[in-house]
Amino acid sequence: MNIIFIDCETSGLNPLKHSVVQIAAEYWEGTKLIQTFNKQLTNQDCIINLGALKCNRCTIDQIRASNTEERIVRDFVDFIMKMDITKPIVVCGNGVSFDINFIKELLAKYKIEGLEHIFSHKVYDLSAIALFLQECEIIDFKDNFHLNNIAKVLGIEVKEDKLHEALYDVSISRQVYFKMQELVKGTIDPLFKRFKEIDEEEKLNGE
Repeated sequence: MNIIFIDCETSGLNPLKHSVVQIAAEYWEGTKLIQTFNKQLTNQDCIINLGALKCNRCTIDQIRASNTEERIVRDFVDFIMKMDITKPIVVCGNGVSFDINFIKELLAKYKIEGLEHIFSHKVYDLSAIALFLQECEIIDFKDNFHLNNIAKVLGIEVKEDKLHEALYDVSISRQVYFKMQELVKGTIDPLFKRFKEIDEEEKLNGE
């Protein structure tokens, strides 16, 4: 399966008036990393939320000095077009609908068409998967579905001072996803094996 892990750092929460500060992504085909994207960008006329800047550990001057928004958006499109878009691509991240809404707004702003199918379906939200695993009593996240807590519960090392740097968050998201895969396979495979054994026993007994 082809999958793109993605994270956006933004100047606020509203994609209609705030801008993207950074876009990072990794594109994987199965268990093989194909390419990585990491660029900082801004809309020079955007509204900047100071709380968001503090969370992302950057300054207004750093944002103003970064690449122009349109240039980086088009670089991101080039990154996407290098993927094998003839096959289904899953978009994955923690709270990934937030990132997708910002990306869709940028694509619309610069009248970039033809990529809607990538960001409109086949989405894996890690927080939703974590909630499902908790409800199935496979693992307990203590009702805390922030990326750093999910990772720590799964035994993944997290450097707190690097969180909210988009490429680092993408790396943690990818590790969380593959760890979740291992966890589910380790839980379900023995069950399927036992179901198969029961089925074979019933056949031998003529049931």
